[in-house]
Amino acid sequence: PKLNHKQAIHILLADQEEISLIEVLPGGEMNVDSTKRGSLFHTNHFVKENGAQYNTKLAKSSLTRYERIGKLLHNTPKPLTLDHFIAFSKDQNAGPNDSIFRTGKTYLSSRTISVMMARIPKDKEGPVELYIRYQANPDLEDDPWIEKRELFEFKQ
Repeated sequence: PKLNHKQAIHILLADQEEISLIEVLPGGEMNVDSTKRGSLFHTNHFVKENGAQYNTKLAKSSLTRYERIGKLLHNTPKPLTLDHFIAFSKDQNAGPNDSIFRTGKTYLSSRTISVMMARIPKDKEGPVELYIRYQANPDLEDDPWIEKRELFEFKQ
């Protein structure tokens, strides 16, 4: 199926064996990166060469965040844990508008409104751990963050 859209669409998929990052370009063409070891990441712009032409309004923030998460993933001692990724998601290294966790100069600015991640154990050894942080009413100026971390057992 083809998707008709004008903005970047990124999809991250994972299971116990592999992670994949799918970029869907305007017109429906897709770029797929997969790995069985390591990390994949994205921000709000197309990364592959065939998608560069669609980055007509490439924000400095997207590039800054892309470079920052790449550095954090590269420089953090392995193995990475869910706690590492939670810390990465709260990184405010580049200020309110350009950090991984964007608070915005005002509550009407572009900003982070949710984070979701999962730790999926290999070979179904142990539960899946899900972490979510979000604002229930992000249009409100002082909306509190809700943070949850839960375990889910595999069922046979």
